[in-house]
Amino acid sequence: FMKENISSLNQQYLNERNSFVSYKVKAWFGSKLRSKNDSENKNGVLFNFQSMEFLQRRLADWAFLLCDYGLAHRTYKSISGMYQNSTTWEAGAREMLGISSVLLELHNRTNEDSLFEAAHDLYEGANFRMFARRTLLIRCMVLCDWYKDFRKAASIYASFADTETNQQYKALLNEQAAYNYVLNVHSSYRRYGFRLVLASTYFKETSLNHTLRCLLQAYPIYENQKWSGITDFLHFHLSRYSYNQGRLEDAVHYSSKLVSNNSSDSLVQSSHFREYLRISKLFIDSNSITVPIPNLKLDTLKVHLQDFYSDYDPEWKKMETNIHMINTPKDRRKFKMMILRRNNKRQRSAIIGEIIYVELEVENPLALPIQFSEMKLYCHFDKSEEESTDEIPYEILPFDTVLLPKETKRILFALRPLRKGIIHIEGLSFTLCDTLFGKRSFSDLGAKYMSQLSIEVKGSMPLIKPRYIDFPSTALHGEIRKVNLRIKNKGSTPVSSLSMSTNLMNYITLEGEEFKEILPTLDIEAELLKFNSKILPLEDNLEPNEHIDIPIWFRACGTGIKHLKNLYYYLPSEKNSDVPYRIQRAAAEVNVTPSISFETSVIPSEIKPHSYILSILVKNVSEHDTISFENVRYFSYKWVISPLQGMSEKFTFEPQQSGTLFFEVNLVEDLDGIMVNNIKISEEFDADSLPILPMMYKSRLLSMNKYHNDTDISEELAEEEQYLATITENHYLNIALIWSCGEKIGAHFLENISFLPTKPWNGSEEKNPLSYYIDSDQSIVHNFEQGFCIVPITITLSNNSPFDTIVLDLECLESFDELVMENEMYNQSNYFWMGVSEISNIVLPPCNTESFTIDMAVSKPGLYNVNRIKFSVYLETARRMKSTIF
Repeated sequence: FMKENISSLNQQYLNERNSFVSYKVKAWFGSKLRSKNDSENKNGVLFNFQSMEFLQRRLADWAFLLCDYGLAHRTYKSISGMYQNSTTWEAGAREMLGISSVLLELHNRTNEDSLFEAAHDLYEGANFRMFARRTLLIRCMVLCDWYKDFRKAASIYASFADTETNQQYKALLNEQAAYNYVLNVHSSYRRYGFRLVLASTYFKETSLNHTLRCLLQAYPIYENQKWSGITDFLHFHLSRYSYNQGRLEDAVHYSSKLVSNNSSDSLVQSSHFREYLRISKLFIDSNSITVPIPNLKLDTLKVHLQDFYSDYDPEWKKMETNIHMINTPKDRRKFKMMILRRNNKRQRSAIIGEIIYVELEVENPLALPIQFSEMKLYCHFDKSEEESTDEIPYEILPFDTVLLPKETKRILFALRPLRKGIIHIEGLSFTLCDTLFGKRSFSDLGAKYMSQLSIEVKGSMPLIKPRYIDFPSTALHGEIRKVNLRIKNKGSTPVSSLSMSTNLMNYITLEGEEFKEILPTLDIEAELLKFNSKILPLEDNLEPNEHIDIPIWFRACGTGIKHLKNLYYYLPSEKNSDVPYRIQRAAAEVNVTPSISFETSVIPSEIKPHSYILSILVKNVSEHDTISFENVRYFSYKWVISPLQGMSEKFTFEPQQSGTLFFEVNLVEDLDGIMVNNIKISEEFDADSLPILPMMYKSRLLSMNKYHNDTDISEELAEEEQYLATITENHYLNIALIWSCGEKIGAHFLENISFLPTKPWNGSEEKNPLSYYIDSDQSIVHNFEQGFCIVPITITLSNNSPFDTIVLDLECLESFDELVMENEMYNQSNYFWMGVSEISNIVLPPCNTESFTIDMAVSKPGLYNVNRIKFSVYLETARRMKSTIF
């Protein structure tokens, strides 16, 4: 019908257009002949059915329905200006003109969008809100589907949603705006979430299902974010609406989220917490539940067993390695270390009857106190194949506690295994506020750390408990004290062998410790291993509930709080394939305060060859203690020391008082071994019982190890330095100053005091290996009437270097004026040399001495200074390296 009549309508339109009266006049005066507005006809029909306006609109609409969008577009465009006084007809024409333009794919986006916008405004002006909403939806649909301009569509939806008065339509527009924000090329997730939350607030008055849907879609945007206000809002409403919809599991989930992370005040939190308990109580009747409180700080979780695998502290790990090395033959140590590394990856093991402790920090996130009853570990047990009994595999020790508002508490959980098998610790169980039974799982740790919570339970073993008796809490630096190490066997089987490793080897000295005399030729690592780890004397098996006391010398070193750690390695009397050995730890703390400080200086003696004056400046740096020197013990291969005058009485220094000790040091020929001598300042004090020599040996060993660790040298240079140190080891002097402070006894070590060269000479004057001594009669009586007085001068030259051969020239210089003594001036007079006064090419091999005698002649009495000798010293291998001494 439309096809048959559309051509006649089109012909009628063309005839009317060609008529001057019907078309031109109406074109000129049509606005005056038609009705002024739509209000004259309530049905919105302003034109009769035979009018040109009506026929053209019918022609355009029929062409549009028949998909002749070209004809429809041309017709809508021609008539859109004819309805200027009819708002609704003009709005409809513009709306359909925009739609036909889109369907023709003219891609005139700006014109189409302006047509839809004009149609919407005309509908709004005529108060046809339903048609205006339809035009808005068509406009945004075109922007999204044809032009993919989601951003503009979203902004249009959002702007009209803010002005819309209908709640349901307002919700729909906000929801559509949210979807378009997220579909944009540059997605705006925060606007997406915000618009969905707004949509949910308007939907709640009409449909809870739509409200819940919008909240669930917005929740991932704000989940695990730090926007506490919006997350609390979402958790509360999701929990409330899920409960109203009968979705208890979801209600419990979001309610627990609200409780575990809530930024409200204490009153609101209390209300939320009570609601959570009520909802969870309804759900838990037929289901198990994981409660959100307390927060578990899983990074603080530690499992304490008696196996003491050193996974947490590298210092304990090193001590464990040392103690295994000392108990393994040298040829099998590499293999032993490989076995240990493999064992460290296995399950940790516990012993039947020994308590397992799990340490963990728990936090109350709420601003109100929370009570926990029957808090304990919950576990899963896999019984051993050897076990056939159905007895209780383990005993759990529960307890009650209260967490104050925002409190973090470190809690020690305990369980006692009773049978062989594997215990898997899975989490915590407790009763919350005497209302809700819940659990907290450790599963968030991950597989790597969950393996630490799988503990293998093995058979009976010994268990030692070491402790120091009379161990000081405070000590002076250098203080020496004898303490007892008591070791008790609290296990069920005897101990057959016992070893100990320590982190501070210079603090601990056993009686009878062996040491070598020459340090430079030692394997430092082997010596350190020997003193860091040692086998303790055990005459017989240590039976259960028995103990032994081992005397140990303790010496405090350094200042500050020192942590003495000991690791004990012991074996059962009967071999156990499950647990071949056991390890136990013990630690003690001591606060070491300052005592005395030293400064040393060396001055060559002017009256003896190969003799020096050693001065030791001593200062009492303690705050309250008076310190007295009782004994001086020295160790050397080459030197002998003796006190100068004034050392016969005991030296006492008050706090902050200082003084100087003087010693004469003389060179002697090499001895067969090390020389140990005492210089007693106080006759009442006996230092022979103190293990001074092994203590000093360990102190020197640590110093050498520190030097090698701090010095980056090549292997060849290291061998050269070891060779040089071996040659010069007997040049060193080591002194121990032993002091007392009331009943306290201590010792300070002055190590490696050298008076002779310790390295090859490089030609500098400061390290010249030549030492000389000029000797003559100090007073001579002579009758000058008989002639000149001839005075023989003896010059002794020594090459102190054990490495270099030196060559030198000796020259006696001209004399100078007499000295002034006691303000009395003698008559000026000169002396002169007789005989040979210059000797060249004197060759001195290493550690060699040679003497020369030269005569001096004076003409009258007087005081003469004969120190007018010049030495020019060379290296035999490099004559250009010259050092001149006057």
